[in-house]
Amino acid sequence: MRRKIPTSSFLVAISLACSAALGISLSGCSSQADLVQPEIAPPPPPAPVAVIPHPAAPTKVTTASWYGPGFDGHRTSTGEIYHEHALTAASKTLPIGSHAKVTNLKTGKSVVVRINDHGPYVRGRGIDLSRAAAKKIGIDHHGVAKVAVTRVDGRAADDATSTHEHQADNATGSGSPPATEASMAQ
Repeated sequence: MRRKIPTSSFLVAISLACSAALGISLSGCSSQADLVQPEIAPPPPPAPVAVIPHPAAPTKVTTASWYGPGFDGHRTSTGEIYHEHALTAASKTLPIGSHAKVTNLKTGKSVVVRINDHGPYVRGRGIDLSRAAAKKIGIDHHGVAKVAVTRVDGRAADDATSTHEHQADNATGSGSPPATEASMAQ
């Protein structure tokens, strides 16, 4: 018994039917709205931090860089959500949860950041700043700068960050209590 081979017009009809079915099923996918990621709420405003140099931590001159857009909303190595608009930083040498005063040696501008991540992982860099911290000291355009990093105690609020532009240190020996970041900004 000999089998009849389908004609080319039959194969063309089958191909067209399959193409039409595939096109209809795919067009249903394209008409769906793109998924919109929920907006991540910015962190609450920072509380004041007392800027008192940590007795066991000398100032270190190093290269700072900043990181932000690709990491915003992701978890840091501590599990905390990273916010590029918070005043935070990553360090390999400073303990998580500690605070550091970072001063741009070229501009003299300073910022106090809370260490909430490990890093940086680029040779020759000592601290990775959040985008907001980098902007405060003027390295957001260049990306890197030489900075002085001093660990500070945050006695006014252990879990807070704050900032000011470095005008003058409270190292006059006047005997007055240490100024907080919030009082320096006034």
